[in-house]
Amino acid sequence: MLAQDKHGQPITDLRREDFRVFDEGQEQKLEFFSSTAGLASQAAPSQLPPGTWTNTHATAVPDNLLLILLDGLNTPIRDVPYAKKNLTAFLSQLRPEDHVALYSLGDSLKLVQDFTRNSASLLRGLSRIEGYRGPQTISMDEQGEQDTGVDAIDGFAHVATEASNQNLTIHHAYQTVAALEAIAQHVAFIPGRKSLIWLSSGFPISIGYDGLPIRNRAMGTDDRNFMDLVERAARALNAANLAVYPVDAAALVAPVNAASRVAAARVQPGAPPVAATATPREHAIDTMIAIADRTGGRAFYNTNDLSNAIRIAIEDGRVVYMLAYVPAHEQWNGKFRRIKVQTSRAGVHLHYRQGYFALPDEPLDSDGREKLVEQAKWNPVNATEIGLTAHARWSSEPAHRELQLILDADARSLRFEPNGDRHNADLLFVTCHKNIRGQCVGGTSNKVQLTLTEEQYQKVTANGVRLRVNSDVEAEVNAIRLILLDAATGSLGTVDVPLAEVPETAPPAAKQPEQTKP
Repeated sequence: MLAQDKHGQPITDLRREDFRVFDEGQEQKLEFFSSTAGLASQAAPSQLPPGTWTNTHATAVPDNLLLILLDGLNTPIRDVPYAKKNLTAFLSQLRPEDHVALYSLGDSLKLVQDFTRNSASLLRGLSRIEGYRGPQTISMDEQGEQDTGVDAIDGFAHVATEASNQNLTIHHAYQTVAALEAIAQHVAFIPGRKSLIWLSSGFPISIGYDGLPIRNRAMGTDDRNFMDLVERAARALNAANLAVYPVDAAALVAPVNAASRVAAARVQPGAPPVAATATPREHAIDTMIAIADRTGGRAFYNTNDLSNAIRIAIEDGRVVYMLAYVPAHEQWNGKFRRIKVQTSRAGVHLHYRQGYFALPDEPLDSDGREKLVEQAKWNPVNATEIGLTAHARWSSEPAHRELQLILDADARSLRFEPNGDRHNADLLFVTCHKNIRGQCVGGTSNKVQLTLTEEQYQKVTANGVRLRVNSDVEAEVNAIRLILLDAATGSLGTVDVPLAEVPETAPPAAKQPEQTKP
């Protein structure tokens, strides 16, 4: 949560007793309070020894991190140079305290540059990003320019284009949300609030209803509301404490419909249809506003000063207050619950996420596990919800291409359920053998059910959980991704082992009891 004065400057001296929190109008008891004011950056960890890889970031962790996603998938190719120009202006003037990671989205999500303060590294990465050149939607004006003059032929072509546009829009919406989820998983292990600049033209909040109008109802076109996707993304982003600052990638145009802006924040899944009055761009901005509101960020649109918008997002995170409470209600029915925070200090403007979905805390079923593991296999960035460290070496057997792997998992990232005098955890440990194209061409899958005594649990809590697996490796494999899933929470950790870097030396001696071996 941010606290600012009337000039937009952060307020640094608020205390626990200055706040009151309400959940659907019912005041809640604060269980946790903290502030980042005056906190220094954490020191960078020591360099990893040979044969060791980790999914936690090997850089210093400052009190605020900035992630930038240049979204070519949803940005027309004509607007990409403008977006890159403004982003270049910002990156050229990084301050010493700025700590930035750069991602791009096109055919897939890519980590262009991991967290760095080096402006030159970021600019080199940015120069390599090109706009998405895959299938794009076609506007009715563009199609009208291609009309043949024969009504029957043009009518059929218009209907086909409508159906193609809708299918592309749906595909791009799902692909965008998957990218936002992957980014959230990538930085989940890093403590504190983080800010994501989503530089994009966005996708519409809905098709039909009050969204993009459907002119032709043939060929399977239908009303479609994307608020369920927005909420799915928001849950992952909030779990990673990642506030989204969408920035419209297009240049300044005529003012947008103010009525649409107000309505956007009220849109919920299953909302009744209202009149279609706004333009496609306005409805894309509605999506940006909704994601910003759900995660505690701010949306910037209709501005020619994108670099200043990015700077505002950074400054927002300099001083952050964290409040936590255990909801007093028992209504875990999946409905959206609004949060209101008040302060007794006069002249303070608070900015925070507007609420949450009261989802029941249930273990994943087999389908849910499989889906998460499949996503983890192809995600281009590692998931860090579970902190992992991998150790690897080749087998000493001559002419036998076997890799010996040890995986250490941070037990603080796992859920252990008490059961009498035991502590139980339900994990899934998967290896994915990847070829040079990033395809999974083999691997292993092991269910790991831990049942620990109190003494073993205390050791695991202090030292982590250690898992072992030996894998026969085919010649086409050049990397192995290790995946650990906590079935109780759906939390994921992944770490990649590049085979070309695996040494012949043995991995370190085991720290944990052998019952942690699958």
